[in-house]
This record gives sequence, structure tokens and C-alpha cells, in this order.
Amino acid sequence: EIKDYLIQKGCKNALMSGSGPSVFGIYEGELDLSDAKPDWECFKVKTIDFGIK
Repeated sequence: EIKDYLIQKGCKNALMSGSGPSVFGIYEGELDLSDAKPDWECFKVKTIDFGIK
């Protein structure tokens, strides 16, 4: 249900992390968290294109 919701909101892919308490979505570009449901804990992060220097 959560994965379907995220994909409807433009998520490129959504996956469950571990045994199921966490779900994450991958988006292109900037994301507006106002679409998140009020009782969800959401974090906006960016990927990097380099390793440890």
C-alpha cells in the first residue's frame, strides 16, 4: 500500500528496508514533502557520485 502510494506520487521506485518497518522511495530531482502523510516520518536526502576520498 505504501509503495503504491509513493509510486502514484512520482517515485521512480519504492522498496522495503530490512524486515519491513521502513520503506524508502527514489525520486528524480527536488521533492516536496507536503505530499507525505502527516503520521509518516520523512527524510529528504541526496545521493553522491563519489566514494571515500
